[in-house]
Amino acid sequence: MALDDIIEYIEDKDIESDHNWFLHATNDDVNQIKRILNEGLKCAYLTGLNYSECNGPFYISLLQNNIGSYHYKKRFCEHAKFIITGIRPLSTFVDSNFASIFAKTIIPIRNSMCPGEYQKFLQIDHSKFVGIDYCLSQFLPRLNEEEQKKKIEFLRDVTECIQEVSPSLPIYDLFSSKELNKDKILSLKI
Repeated sequence: MALDDIIEYIEDKDIESDHNWFLHATNDDVNQIKRILNEGLKCAYLTGLNYSECNGPFYISLLQNNIGSYHYKKRFCEHAKFIITGIRPLSTFVDSNFASIFAKTIIPIRNSMCPGEYQKFLQIDHSKFVGIDYCLSQFLPRLNEEEQKKKIEFLRDVTECIQEVSPSLPIYDLFSSKELNKDKILSLKI
């Protein structure tokens, strides 16, 4: 199958995106995604990982579901994102010197350089996941053939991981407002 036809092939039914959803971007690392599917999202302190200056060690960075935002398109579009619902994260102060004083503390005053960013304290249970967003329709056409193959192979690996750990969790392309058909993704031959 030609790479140009893949998006049309795997897109399935229409979905209704919810502005009350929050997104958490991940690295293109299937092992990390599998861990998150099993354990939920945890702050850097609970995972022993490094943390960014704005999030601090005790908070998880989230972006409000708004595919039209500059920060979504610029920073998060090409990554898999967990879609989360039913949580009440803290809003952030954008570029506030005052708020940055509290970045490394548990005090619930957070700083951000991204409008629409929120912070959740300590962890988010995997039962709050609505799906995974992977916006192939937005970024795949801009990539060269080798990069396209890597992204599609990654999507196939993520789909296998979801089928193993949480088979009812859907994969969405929030940019095109479509659910991606996991069986068709798994059938792709690249």
